[in-house]
Amino acid sequence: MERFEVNIAQTFGDSLWGRELGKSVRDKIVDSFIKQSENVLLLNFNGVNRIDFSCASEIVSILILRLAGELKGSHLVLTGLSTFVEENVDAALYKAELCSLFLIDNDEWKLIGKFSDTLQQTLAKVIELGQADTPTLAAKLNITVTSCNNRLKTLVMLGLVNKEEVSSPSGGKQYIYKSIL
Repeated sequence: MERFEVNIAQTFGDSLWGRELGKSVRDKIVDSFIKQSENVLLLNFNGVNRIDFSCASEIVSILILRLAGELKGSHLVLTGLSTFVEENVDAALYKAELCSLFLIDNDEWKLIGKFSDTLQQTLAKVIELGQADTPTLAAKLNITVTSCNNRLKTLVMLGLVNKEEVSSPSGGKQYIYKSIL
């Protein structure tokens, strides 16, 4: 998937404090992102030394909600988080009962925020496979199709996987879930 990268430190500075600054940063990011053709927003925090909880909440948590609502089909990936920045972003996501992908390097990722082990397992399998339909994924996870559908619905709502409608071999419609990494 194509990514639009925003380097937070280069664009907004290395110290991010306060709800008002967070709102301003988020609005500028969204304005830039919607002008692009990419559907994955990569927020690169490399060089950000400090961010407080309220600023992290405005930038990341509310951005996830906006991507899930008005910008459906768009996805967020975080990268370049120092330990201090990760702690505050993680706390903001956890309080909002959200989670986000943190790309550590090209091959390593983790979820931060609030998530279940089953959600993480399902995401890991989608990333491993690259793409899958619900029955295939359910079989790989050894769970029911209904359980798999519920997990996938959450992953799509959080913008952690991409959902595409395709024609099934029987002529009906089918959904394919794709990794955003």
